[in-house]
Amino acid sequence: MAPEGSVTLPLEQLQRRELTVTGSFRYARCFPEAIELAATGRVALEPLITARYRLTEVASALRARRDDPTQLKGVVMVGGG
Repeated sequence: MAPEGSVTLPLEQLQRRELTVTGSFRYARCFPEAIELAATGRVALEPLITARYRLTEVASALRARRDDPTQLKGVVMVGGG
């Protein structure tokens, strides 16, 4: 979400490339409830992880969802994971 006040947009590029800018408040006030659900264990997060990657496999992790639509949540492990 943008900070309060004005935001500068590259109008020339928007016009030249015929882009449309649409605002969204999709996540407004959702995070505190989601954090509470996860923190209390009322929602199990582990089953949502469909793949784990080493730090050296970041490129594969970023391509995974595009290449395999069954992938839900890939996690990049830093350290001994």
